Amino acid sequence: MHVFTVLALSLSLLASSAHAQIVRAYSASSLIEYGLSAEEGFWINPMGPLARGRGVTGSYGPLGNLGPFGENLWNATTAFSAAGNWDDLSVTLSRMYGPLSASGPVFLTTELGQAMLNFNGAAHLLAPGGVLHVLGNAGPLGPLGIAGMLGPNGAHGLSRNAAGNYIDRNRNVVRSVRLNSHEGPKEFDLYELYKLETFRSSETLDTSFALRGKIDAGKSVQARVASKRAQWVNFLVVNEYELDSFALQVSDEAGGQIESVAETLSNFISVKVRPGTRLRVTVTHRSSLHLLRKPFRLYVTGSEGATEVSRPFHYTQGP
Repeated sequence: MHVFTVLALSLSLLASSAHAQIVRAYSASSLIEYGLSAEEGFWINPMGPLARGRGVTGSYGPLGNLGPFGENLWNATTAFSAAGNWDDLSVTLSRMYGPLSASGPVFLTTELGQAMLNFNGAAHLLAPGGVLHVLGNAGPLGPLGIAGMLGPNGAHGLSRNAAGNYIDRNRNVVRSVRLNSHEGPKEFDLYELYKLETFRSSETLDTSFALRGKIDAGKSVQARVASKRAQWVNFLVVNEYELDSFALQVSDEAGGQIESVAETLSNFISVKVRPGTRLRVTVTHRSSLHLLRKPFRLYVTGSEGATEVSRPFHYTQGP
């Protein structure tokens, strides 16, 4: 009986360790806490591009309420939604070396495209592991992000339903598209824009979506994410009002977690995961200088094959 008990315990420990599938992780908080070079400190300062007010990732930046993504009259997404389904034109454009062809931005997702990006003198800042990863090719502003060809303002030509899902002419939900690249045909996840009021927190999503909505002071909202492939996944929370501050936390099935609670920056977390990794991301309202409900945007962006920067990574591993 003792032998069987030991064997069962060993199998249990092996199963638990198999669930801990975060390979590397870092956040805005960990970068600040564990030290930066002078160059990195220059870019991650409270008045820099990651500032939660007037930075690129801030309230007034392209990912905020005044940018091209959203349901307001001034957001370009409204015009694309009004256009309805134009996937036939999308196919025609692709045959003419358009955005969804191998000659379009999809080229930047290949190993060759990634290698070319590394010739940039700022590659060590923009690549996974860099302090500006969230602004780089593997973030929401990159070719696979919300600003790219597969987002709500992209070239796929699919319309969106009330829940934020893409639908074809038969009103079937479409989650991904198959495109030709220099590495051959490849499947790419579409980048959805969901609204919190129609969002089902119990649903497990892929690593390519944005969520926008409002929560009460001090409250949290969670999303479940599963990665089909080995890749880097970037999580970014943007406060729509400069007077708000939101924190982020990402955890895996074994209890490993990393959080970001920087006060002056738009909090972000980047994790490198194995295929089949299941994560839970939590957005929590921390502080505010107004009495209205607290609007936020969560961006989740997966990027396969991105070349990373060598640096120490810090996160709390599960038991």
